[in-house]
Amino acid sequence: MRFDSFVRHGTENERVKVRADELLDAMADGRDIDIEYAIIEGDINSEELPEDSISGSISIRNSEIRGNVFFEAKSFDQNVAFSAVVFNGDVNFESVDFNGDADFSAATFCDRANFESASFDGNASFSADTFGGDANFESATFGGDADFSTTTFGGYANFESVSFDGNAVFPVATFGGNANFESVNFSGNIDFSASAFGSDANFESASFSGSVRFSATTFGESANFESVNFDGNADFSATAFVGSARFESSNFDGGVGFGAATFNNNASFESVNFNSNADFSSATFGGYASFESANFDSGNASFCAAHFNDNVSFESANFNANADFSAATFSDNANFESANFASGLNFNAVNFGEGKPKNLRIIRSLKGE
Repeated sequence: MRFDSFVRHGTENERVKVRADELLDAMADGRDIDIEYAIIEGDINSEELPEDSISGSISIRNSEIRGNVFFEAKSFDQNVAFSAVVFNGDVNFESVDFNGDADFSAATFCDRANFESASFDGNASFSADTFGGDANFESATFGGDADFSTTTFGGYANFESVSFDGNAVFPVATFGGNANFESVNFSGNIDFSASAFGSDANFESASFSGSVRFSATTFGESANFESVNFDGNADFSATAFVGSARFESSNFDGGVGFGAATFNNNASFESVNFNSNADFSSATFGGYASFESANFDSGNASFCAAHFNDNVSFESANFNANADFSAATFSDNANFESANFASGLNFNAVNFGEGKPKNLRIIRSLKGE
């Protein structure tokens, strides 16, 4: 039996009211849902649906849902849109299959939002969203492009073990709570430029297959990039690391840029492999900076005009191409013990902090003086 679409349209100044049970009945009948400028009253609980698959398309726009939303383990066969929707209660899309595009752009999640283990086969948009509570995307899969641009995460943002098969963009996103991207697989190009992480940011053991941008991003507390694989170019230029920055045992196969980056606290690049050009020109290191056992393998390493305001160690570092420290400033002790410079080495116009003769002795030994 064929059913007409379920259509309810109000206006911006006069919202139409829709009961949750009406909406569920329309879904059960396989009707397309077309709602705009509405107030949906009651819980939308998909356990009341007779089938696990929802065959009709869903488009709910500029509306408010005054109740909890529960679609756990359901499947949406067509496109789904909850754009500019205010979710006043808990939202649960755990283990949901979105077989078409999923549009949650400009939505507001007032409480918890759970998308754990959800599968997005098409493109997914969460751009300009506001997550007032925790946002859980753990183990979700994004088969198309994922857009989180200008999104605000007020609570804990959990993306652990997520797979982004397409491009994933988070430019100008704001993370108010801890952000967890541990063991995430980014297959496409990634953009976190101009984003702000207010608390700890964890990218440990993540994998970036395409290019990645963190330019002009602010990490307000610790930033953990330990054991991360960067297969493409990585841009951290003009990034501010307010807390500690950890890149130990990470691998950069493409070029990496930290030009004009600011490290206010300790920064660790111990045992990092730089397999292409590494640019730290004009970077500022406010705390202890460690490049011990770092391997600058195939590309040039530039620390031109970099400022090291605390102790810095390049002990046992390996430079296979040109190493440029020209016009760099070492305000405290600099340790280059057992460092290997296989090609050109430039220390022209280096500035040493007053009363630091140890620095000068190390430089002379490197020059063979």
